[in-house]
This record gives sequence, C-alpha cells and structure tokens, in this order.
Amino acid sequence: MLTQNDILYKDQDIIVINKPAGLLSQKSLDPTRKYVLLELKRLLQEHFPDESDYVALHHRLDKDTSGVMVLARSKRANKPLMNMFKQRLASKTYLALTAPCSPLPSFPCTVENHLATQKKQKGQRGPQPQIAVHSGGDYALSSVDLLAQQKKLCLLQVEPKTGRRHQVRTHLASIRLPILGDPLYGGQARYYHQDISRVMLHAYQLSFPHPITEEQVTFTAPIPEDFHALATHFELTIPEEV
Repeated sequence: MLTQNDILYKDQDIIVINKPAGLLSQKSLDPTRKYVLLELKRLLQEHFPDESDYVALHHRLDKDTSGVMVLARSKRANKPLMNMFKQRLASKTYLALTAPCSPLPSFPCTVENHLATQKKQKGQRGPQPQIAVHSGGDYALSSVDLLAQQKKLCLLQVEPKTGRRHQVRTHLASIRLPILGDPLYGGQARYYHQDISRVMLHAYQLSFPHPITEEQVTFTAPIPEDFHALATHFELTIPEEV
C-alpha cells in the first residue's frame, strides 16, 4: 500500500513516488489486487481533496521491484512523458544485491544483446523469462558497476540505457550475478539460511527533463528497510554516497 510518505514530489503536471515492493504498477485480472494508479488516486483524494486526482502511467516497475516512478498529473504532460521514455531521455539507476561469482567480471562493464520472451511450453505456467537471442528480439544495453562487496554479497549499480522487460534482471543473470530473491533468473530465494521474500532490486534514481518546463530534474528513492536489512545481515556496508 502506498502512503503519503511515498510521494517524493508533485506539481500540477507530474507526481513522483517511491513504489513499495509488492505493489503492481498496472491493473491485473484480479480485481482485489492493489496497483499504483488506484493507490495514488486514493492518496490524492484523502490528503489533497482540493486538487485533481488525475494520474496516468507511462512506465512501470515489476511488482517486486521497489523505487522511483513518475506519473502524469495533467493531460498536457502525457505526450511529453511518453516521448521522453520513447526517446530514452530519462536516466535510470538501479541497485541490486547479488551473491558473488568467481571470478567477478571486470567492473564497470557493459551488457549488450537482444532480448525476447521465451516461448511457453505446453502446460507451463507462470511468467516467462526474457532470454538473449541471436536474431530478432529487442536491442538491450546496460552499464553495470560494483559499489560494494563482502564475502557473501555484492551491491551492484545498473544503468539501463534501453527499457526492455526484465532488462536489469536478465542482464545481471547473464554475467553470472543473478539478483537474490529472483528464482526466475537463477537468484536464490533462500541464501545461507536466510529467506529472501522478493527480488532485491531497487529503482534508486530517475533523472529526466520535466515534461512542461523542460528543466532537468532528479529524484532519489530511499533504500527500503528489507534491502538494508539483508545488506546488514551479511555485513555489507552500503556506501554513504548511495
């Protein structure tokens, strides 16, 4: 559930939130499931009844991914926001916790390939992963850096330059560093007797030109408690500058 504290910024044209893990970005087939637009409308009606409760979604985060999202609050902001993401004018920074591999890649590194959704086999259920393909698919490019490392844990910073489905998750798995709590891509859901309840991926920062003023703005979503707790458990110190 979203709270008022999850609103990082708002004006008459945009609203920026820190989406909690577990909240859907979009409406699902299950009418009982909460999602970002529904929760935002509720918050605006409860806490800002004199303002418009109009909101429109132009990008998304996976359900288990926490972090910063921007939505339109006016119809005039819709097209500029849509074009901003289409033209890749938004800069995104993610943080991820992974188990170390041996040897580690040489950081910083670039991951570049083409991604497509794996075909579902007969009788197979659940979400299908993205896989690298040699022909077809969508071009995907990410920059990856190592921010901190302990014996049992790595903190990675990922800057996706394209916006493909599961791109960060897929690209980290491709360099043998799947995100903890992400079994779809090889990440462990139980690690050294520690249960990991969700994908340890956080959309930490988003920079973009404001859709109306065109001023470059940057928003940072505080690192969530479960992310901090896992790092602390494995004695990994998150750098102060993060």
